[in-house]
Amino acid sequence: MTRPFSRALVLASALATLCLTPHVAAAQDWLTTQEELLDRIQIEDLLLHYYAGLGSDEGEKFSDYFTEDGFLDVNGHTATGLEQVQALYDNYSTFSPGEALPGKLHVLLNNPRIEVNGDTATAHLIWTEINSDSIKLAPRIVEQGTEYTELRKVDGRWLIAKRIISNSGGLPDAYDDLYERKGQ
Repeated sequence: MTRPFSRALVLASALATLCLTPHVAAAQDWLTTQEELLDRIQIEDLLLHYYAGLGSDEGEKFSDYFTEDGFLDVNGHTATGLEQVQALYDNYSTFSPGEALPGKLHVLLNNPRIEVNGDTATAHLIWTEINSDSIKLAPRIVEQGTEYTELRKVDGRWLIAKRIISNSGGLPDAYDDLYERKGQ
């Protein structure tokens, strides 16, 4: 004869095992190996350097970050291949006109989710443009959005194969006709 207490204990143990097993298995799916860690750091460095060039006047060659067949979508403005990608950046002010912001513009990259699978990877992140008009004024958020990027390792170097950039707030007027929310 089984006592009610022991039946309840067996049932509770079985339930706990069933509930915990999928969680443990799922947790194992996103453990990072040492090799993947190095790839992730290299991808983060690529993205940080890429974004650092956006606010500079140093004539950054953005096509250097892309594969030969790279694709770029910035709020509906698209480019395919190195020449078109570079032309999009060279002519950015013609399709996104606006007053130059006073002070200093910074781009913050947050919540990166980088998944490496051999010589390919994906990166999802949130970007936020913050402008400091002067040393006396509090910084203000200018724009924010998401980015989805597919990368390929070519000759040992990570390059962008596909980037989709989509605003979540602060969309410039020039994108009104083309903008369609994409990504996260």
